[in-house]
Amino acid sequence: MQRSFCTLFFDRMQLYNSYLTLRGKYEFNRSDYFMGLPEEERRYRYYELPETVSIWLCNNSVLRSKDIYKDVWSTYSEYEVKSGNALPISRKNRYIKICA
Repeated sequence: MQRSFCTLFFDRMQLYNSYLTLRGKYEFNRSDYFMGLPEEERRYRYYELPETVSIWLCNNSVLRSKDIYKDVWSTYSEYEVKSGNALPISRKNRYIKICA
């Protein structure tokens, strides 16, 4: 539970999600499954990222709207957002925020 809001909260969320992604990638590349793949498949999938979802339970609202208690965030292209066609660049890294 995140009990207080700090000015670097969003940076902290991204940093923690990056840590989870790197740890997941490290463990995947050393897994029996990955090591059992043919060499060509291992080379092809070497930079494939795992799906990483970090869940943040907060006792204070970090969401813009007071009408919702949960939101899912991803990374978007600024151009796509401005053009109204916003889809996440990747669904591999997401942040779920649940606020009390």
